[in-house]
Amino acid sequence: MSCREDKARYLMTQSLLAAWQYNLSGGPQEEFLSVLRREKTEQTQAMKDGIEFERLVWECACGKEPEEKHKWAQGIREIAEIVRGGAYQVALSDEAEIEGEEYLLYGIVDFVKQGVIFDVKFSKRYENRGNVNYYLTSPQAPMYLRLLPGAKQFVFLISDGAQVFREAYTQEEITPIEKTAAAFTKNLKQRGLWDVYTAFWRSDKERR
Repeated sequence: MSCREDKARYLMTQSLLAAWQYNLSGGPQEEFLSVLRREKTEQTQAMKDGIEFERLVWECACGKEPEEKHKWAQGIREIAEIVRGGAYQVALSDEAEIEGEEYLLYGIVDFVKQGVIFDVKFSKRYENRGNVNYYLTSPQAPMYLRLLPGAKQFVFLISDGAQVFREAYTQEEITPIEKTAAAFTKNLKQRGLWDVYTAFWRSDKERR
């Protein structure tokens, strides 16, 4: 069912939901408010490393090998081999009505290949987290599997530049994104933060 044109519609992304989850688990309130206000923040070194690693994976998948002595060469090659031939940076969106509110669910997936969604992550700490299902509660897989209903699986490809780890999920193994979005909606209204969200996340505003 299409959203009604006479009712406000709000942008909903997996990164917004992830920031909310982090806040609920004890993350700084001001940090979450900054996300709600869509304020530009300086990238951390971890963010920069992640962006650079993904770029090098894409270049390698397209035929440009990393320098032999590059500290991430092994991880880059291994992931590039997995995603080679897939579509890169695919934008997806769909409308949804949740808890009486109209939303535009939106996201950009790293790679899609043969019905599988791949997300590339760079992490120096993943192996030491001791949790093979670290991303099970992340809104990322539920959001993208919802936006690409024909997808068979969502696969996280995590690397420290040397080793490559996988976490794979199907729609049946994860919490539907609608349930997480409903909890988000209720929680913001209960905390008096709904007006902050609606002021900055109208779907007709510029996306980031």
